[in-house]
Amino acid sequence: MKLYIRLLSTISICFILLGCGQGSLTSDSGQQVDIENDEAFTPLDTDIIQTNTSTKNVEVMEQFVADSNAGQEGEVRYVIFENDHSQPTAVYTLKSRVDHDAHQQCVEISRDWSYDLDGKRYIEPQQCSNVSKDLEHGYYVLNKCFHQWEIDLMPISLP
Repeated sequence: MKLYIRLLSTISICFILLGCGQGSLTSDSGQQVDIENDEAFTPLDTDIIQTNTSTKNVEVMEQFVADSNAGQEGEVRYVIFENDHSQPTAVYTLKSRVDHDAHQQCVEISRDWSYDLDGKRYIEPQQCSNVSKDLEHGYYVLNKCFHQWEIDLMPISLP
């Protein structure tokens, strides 16, 4: 009887969350698909915004790279808009962390999954040793990451 009540409670909570637009479903491919969010996305003044044709606030990324490589903690948000969507296709948060006792630092990248319009696989949330600017390749690069050695984060400049 207790199992039946617990199961019924869990199902009820799931329906309530889905009804409020707070839940998510899993597609056949195993990827998380969020319920459509009707709220308009409002970028922050400090967000790095990338569209198909330009990148705004690149100086914020420049400062984040310099600060994180100098052992300072900080945070920046990187937002990607594609194909003239009014909602972003990806929203990443990069945080530089410093463990003074262990004399180590890292950069954590996380993703706001509520902005995944196309169901694309972008950068997985993970820890990396640092972010660098690869002039030869033309990208800001996450280095020595948990899932992949190097990850192209964003172009240094768009044409």
